[in-house]
Amino acid sequence: MAISRRIRTLFLPAVATLVSHGTLIALFLSLGIYDKILWREPGFSLPVYLLFWSGSVLTGALGAWLSRRAGGTVTERVSAALAMVVGKVIGYVVLLPLATWISGSYSLKFVYGGFSFILVKYIVAPATALLLGAIPFLGDGD
Repeated sequence: MAISRRIRTLFLPAVATLVSHGTLIALFLSLGIYDKILWREPGFSLPVYLLFWSGSVLTGALGAWLSRRAGGTVTERVSAALAMVVGKVIGYVVLLPLATWISGSYSLKFVYGGFSFILVKYIVAPATALLLGAIPFLGDGD
């Protein structure tokens, strides 16, 4: 039984992106330096910040490369690279209004730094890094 085209070109590369990015986060958490990757936090360290985001660029490159290797379209390559961000966007569309409704808007600002900080930290910054990694694999070359 052959694997369908969509699974081969989108879902398997997306899973590889999710697993590799999860591994990167787990590695930084186990080393105790994951909390030092944002400029707003007291333990900020520029080398750790650059190392983490360089790993994120490689993660996006992996998803786009696997999709291109399987014959995926440009849209499938970008989607495979951004799989993690798409999941976070869906989660925040559901969870942020629920958290705000349960604990109030002050809690959102106090605990998470406000909506704009969440948007930058969890969606814009990772999407930028993943897309930077995917760019070399968006062309038609081999």
